Amino acid sequence: MKKVKMEVNWDCQMPWLMLTDGNQDITEHEWIGPYLKPDHVESSVIVAARSSEDKFDDINTTRSLLDLTQEKVRCYNVECDLGYGRKCWGSSHGWILTQGIDDNMYLFNPLTKDRLDLPCRRTIPFLWDNSGEFLRAYFINRVVVLKVSGDTLVVVLMYDGYLRAAIAKPGDTQWTPIVIPQQGDLRRVMDVLYRRDNLGTDGLVFVNESGNIALVNLDDVQNKKPLALSWYGCYVPYIQSVFLHTDSQLNFFDHSTYIVNSGQDLLLVLRKFDTEINVEEMVREDEHDIDYYKTVNFKVYKFQFDDRSWEELKDLQDVALFVGNNATMSVRASEMGCQRNSIYFTDTYPFGSSATKDKFAGHDIGVFQMGDNIIRPLKLENNTHLRSSYCCPMWFRPAI
Repeated sequence: MKKVKMEVNWDCQMPWLMLTDGNQDITEHEWIGPYLKPDHVESSVIVAARSSEDKFDDINTTRSLLDLTQEKVRCYNVECDLGYGRKCWGSSHGWILTQGIDDNMYLFNPLTKDRLDLPCRRTIPFLWDNSGEFLRAYFINRVVVLKVSGDTLVVVLMYDGYLRAAIAKPGDTQWTPIVIPQQGDLRRVMDVLYRRDNLGTDGLVFVNESGNIALVNLDDVQNKKPLALSWYGCYVPYIQSVFLHTDSQLNFFDHSTYIVNSGQDLLLVLRKFDTEINVEEMVREDEHDIDYYKTVNFKVYKFQFDDRSWEELKDLQDVALFVGNNATMSVRASEMGCQRNSIYFTDTYPFGSSATKDKFAGHDIGVFQMGDNIIRPLKLENNTHLRSSYCCPMWFRPAI
């Protein structure tokens, strides 16, 4: 295999925690309000929204950004009207992706207020036939915003229970599907990153629920060629032994996998959940039957390029990782002022909204210390905008 030297690029900005808008449920008319222009929605909806505009005078459209590097958490409130009532995902490049009850999707920089239009949600292949409220909360599982060679922004969606993926760039008119080869039940794509190194390609690296990785060549992305994943055939032994060699079918709610560039290394993070299913006590009437999950442990693996295998790491040394429902991030802890050998985490799934309000998205957040194998709560002071029925708190790296 041809080897290309890795471009070492440690992230130079500590990720901040962006909280939700604090809304537990917003109806169509409440969400539209004065924040969408008439050319974005049907006229009948605009009329209904205008009839009740007086109720929006006191709406708070700010989002809180928390800097966790200090002993006392510093909180900054930023105007984020394109995040109000919308499900959002953070990124490493100053952008958040927002999508709401309507079909409009944007990249938005909450500091500069710049906005980039993305293809309409209706152009996503195999879109569910359901209400805007349902699509906002459940259809898109994960979004990763990547900056590839030439500073080109690429957005990858994982949706339909992580069974499908699509890709687009700002200004595109539609989402392009990514073909995911089936490997029995092992076909849920959980995370993606951009990497240029001794994998032998300049492109996107995907990981599925078993820890297998797949590639998409960047030339194909830029030339809009048909995109299909090519699996490497590498698996995490722990996942195979625990989740695959059992009588029950693999349940991806039991764990989640993430991948991240960490200096020259390619790391995989395995996050294990404790889940409870109790359909009778569900508040929302939908198809999901998981009403509670809680992170209980993590494992980290380093990819060995020579034999395409994962080696478990017991110590991250001076590295801190950030995982959640956004791009996975890695920093040098000593330079950023955060805890070394630790994994900071927020909610991955918004399905906690199926239970009681104290289990909305925002309940599963903390820092895992690998040295003593303990999860500790993050110091979030008394911030009230943490829980939401459709949006998770997220890691966000500011950029101006």
